[in-house]
Amino acid sequence: MELSFLLGTDGMTSLESGEYRILRILINNSNLSQQDLSSELLITKAHAGFILTSLEKKGYIIRIDNKKNGKFVKISIPTEKGISEFNKVSKQLEAARKSLEQGISEKRKEIMIRDLKKIQLQIEKLAGKLY
Repeated sequence: MELSFLLGTDGMTSLESGEYRILRILINNSNLSQQDLSSELLITKAHAGFILTSLEKKGYIIRIDNKKNGKFVKISIPTEKGISEFNKVSKQLEAARKSLEQGISEKRKEIMIRDLKKIQLQIEKLAGKLY
């Protein structure tokens, strides 16, 4: 899913939502393997690899060999280009969020947040059963 539909034609990005999510995680912790990312995002290892390859081709990350738990694994490190694109998209998404939020009452926001937290708990319980 392209994020550009939220950003408008003047703020086009080549980042897809999965790429954005992985960049967000890697910016906070770049010492993660493909397996770590797949577990964090509740996606298959193959899907995480597909997204990482796409990010690498775009120049948003580099992948290097690293020793982790006594084994060699590839870890992904965001590049300056990747960090810059992430920051640009984050600002535009925040502006879009604020724009969408303007027409929603505070009471409705509270209800939505409560409902989303319930959904999150259900997903986490289900994910625990899968792993």
